[in-house]
Amino acid sequence: MSHICMKVAAAVMFFASTTAQAEIVEHHDKPWQIVSYSVTGTTADPHAVVMDIAFESNGDLWIGRRDGLFFFDGYEWKRFGIEHGLPSNACRAVKVTQAGVLWVGTDRGCGTFDGETFETHGSQQGLAGPSIKRIHEDPDGTMWFCCDRWPDGTTAAAGLTSYSDGRWTSYRLADGLPSDQLNDYYRDSKGNQYAVTAKGIAQRFGDRWAMLDIPGFPVGGFPFDVAETPTGELISSIRIAPGDMRVFIAREGHWQDIGNSANKSLVTRSGQILSTEVEIEKSRMRVVTYHDGQWTPASAWTNNTYLGPSNLIEAPDGAIWSVGRGFFRWENGNPQWTQFSGLPTLVHVDSRDQIWFIGDQETWVLRGDRFLSAPALEGRVWRERKGRIWCSHNGVLVEVSLDALQIERRHPNILLSQLRKTALDMDGNIWVWLIIDGRDEVRVFTDGDWKVLPPELFSYGRLKELKADARSGVLALLMSRPKPSRIRRFNSDFSVQDISTAPGVPMFGRMWSDRFGLWATGPRGLLYAPAGKDTVLSEVERFHDAEILGTQVTPAATCLSAEFTAGGRSYYSFDGQNWTTIKFQHSANFVSSGKGQQLYFSVNNKLYHDSREHESPLRFLEPPLSGPVSRIRHQANGDIWFVQGDQMLRYRPRKTAPRPSVRIGASKIVSGDNSPTLVSFSALNRFEPDPNPESFNYSWQIDDGVWSSFTDMPEEAMPLGDLPTGKHVLRLKAINAAGMVSDSVAEAAFSIHPLPVQERPWFLSVVALTLITVLGLALAATTARIKLKTYAQGLEHLVQDRTAELRDRQHRETELVEDKLEKLSRRLVLQTRLATIGQMTASNDSTGHRHGNLD
Repeated sequence: MSHICMKVAAAVMFFASTTAQAEIVEHHDKPWQIVSYSVTGTTADPHAVVMDIAFESNGDLWIGRRDGLFFFDGYEWKRFGIEHGLPSNACRAVKVTQAGVLWVGTDRGCGTFDGETFETHGSQQGLAGPSIKRIHEDPDGTMWFCCDRWPDGTTAAAGLTSYSDGRWTSYRLADGLPSDQLNDYYRDSKGNQYAVTAKGIAQRFGDRWAMLDIPGFPVGGFPFDVAETPTGELISSIRIAPGDMRVFIAREGHWQDIGNSANKSLVTRSGQILSTEVEIEKSRMRVVTYHDGQWTPASAWTNNTYLGPSNLIEAPDGAIWSVGRGFFRWENGNPQWTQFSGLPTLVHVDSRDQIWFIGDQETWVLRGDRFLSAPALEGRVWRERKGRIWCSHNGVLVEVSLDALQIERRHPNILLSQLRKTALDMDGNIWVWLIIDGRDEVRVFTDGDWKVLPPELFSYGRLKELKADARSGVLALLMSRPKPSRIRRFNSDFSVQDISTAPGVPMFGRMWSDRFGLWATGPRGLLYAPAGKDTVLSEVERFHDAEILGTQVTPAATCLSAEFTAGGRSYYSFDGQNWTTIKFQHSANFVSSGKGQQLYFSVNNKLYHDSREHESPLRFLEPPLSGPVSRIRHQANGDIWFVQGDQMLRYRPRKTAPRPSVRIGASKIVSGDNSPTLVSFSALNRFEPDPNPESFNYSWQIDDGVWSSFTDMPEEAMPLGDLPTGKHVLRLKAINAAGMVSDSVAEAAFSIHPLPVQERPWFLSVVALTLITVLGLALAATTARIKLKTYAQGLEHLVQDRTAELRDRQHRETELVEDKLEKLSRRLVLQTRLATIGQMTASNDSTGHRHGNLD
């Protein structure tokens, strides 16, 4: 790939007597500046032809395709079709008006659409034809609709139609158009209106149109568009023969071929003239720009994806979108990553937010977007005080103005050859450590003059280190073998304070001071004295057997790397009260962060940075080149500068919030199951189609609980089984490398279910007891059944005997009764007879009496 460069050396201003000679070149040919997209998850054909694209004011976009209308907010896609009220799925034209109204043109008419309702506004009768290729809006709100005979040329009607105040007006051949097959419409800065037709470009005069009176238009040419350049010239992409595209410009009263095979050209709001260059045989394309009479590449080639561009559109954020068979987004001069060549070493970011690049023969200062030259400086003496940089020039210490970039004052008595170290204390005093004739000398620049510390202050031993104290003055580390090392605090009034160690704790060889206290390290171990009690250093127990390999100080924490005798390197941060372990999967190294606002670790050519001001311990950042990152500097505007290998890179973090997503592997979890549940965290930056979960930190909440601190992705799944039974919700927020926290919350629902009875610990015992009980009951029932049967048989025999006995008794009683009845009957007969005889006897007596009386 050839390097495409944008030269910025022309913007250089020279302020010093020594002029920087190198040319600074900003490379814009890196493939990460182009991001390709496909509409996945919404259609079976991610490479369907894109007809048109339109933007909301916030950058959200609408895409018209053959298979529907698509909405993309930079994170997620939504599709709309005939099932949502559109007259056709073939959405050919989209336009968001100044008032924020979306117009959609299809092959079956047009109208406004709000995601739920499609309103035709009478377009069925008002349009020149049903198939709309382009929609435009004039400054006064008049809408213009370019109608053609798509898709097969058989559509009966076509032409150009305007719509204003509810009134539709159409223009065709009879109105002066050279063709009623409309490709585009354009209104220039003077109010001239142009109709781009299949047979040429026409201009409007009142209610009539006439072929544009500019000679040189190619015979039989098929124009795709027309636009106005910053100088007022017209430019058009014209197909002069099948497969042969050219860009023409109307210059000096004549159409001129300015080359470049392209389907579409674009004049941006800033006046750039852009087009696309296509290599069909390699299935690739790129954006090119026209300047000084020639086309030069402006973007990288697409990666083996021929997009067949049919339109080129500028987004509200200045990005360029090309649509055709698929589409891509190019950042256009404001890429996330930019590589520079011709720059010396990255050294300093001053209080004016200017970046200083210092080499052996040149000094460059980046002010805004302009590289300015400064005096050729030398050495690495960089302290800033009262609007000046303290550095070296021609062998002596000098002060260079931040504004004028000129040497304001020289200090000839401070020679670079004698200078070992400088320090700037909290009061703004400059301290220098010199070695003169083999002896140490410390001077302090205060009240506009240099003062020399008395030599007796160094009678204990030789200086090994001089550093600014976080509270006052400087700290000096003195060595005198075989005596132990000693730390002294020097104040600008020459007062001295010795720092001692607790009994039995050896003194170590390095030191530093932060807002938490005073630190010292050596071959093994770490010493610390908290602020306010920093006259006695004590050993930090956890690092008793550790070698401190590196340290970095940020406003939020002191961080260090330690290697223990048992092996392995670990990273720790201290916030004044607690130690936190910083974990990496691979070996990491500290990388300088300039003013210490953030802490960076280099891990296998990748970067993790610690940003405690966002409660986010680590976030991932991957520079585009290979090689270790050796230096980092921050600007107040958010830009971050990297030295990676021998390359200089600028990173501009995204200023848009990420959108998180969370998935839970199992929606139903058993209560009490503390084995980890698979939980997937992810997030997406806007307009970045390939999310890297490591690029974000995450904070989560379960139900209405407390949100966790932002941290990197959990290495293991989350145990969720200790929650109470019922329904629960896991919520997730994300923070990206720019420190932007997601303004939306991702949610995943799950439920905790009671442990099934058969899986509970007591289940087998209960089952066994129940089985024994059942068996016992069955045995008892069987025994009872046998006894009952035996009893029943005995009872049956007894009943039979008793029945027989009753029968016998009944028989005997019956016989007895019958006998008695018989006897009674005989007695009754006898008595009857006796009564009869008695009556007869009585009768005879009566008769005889009567006969006696007669006598």
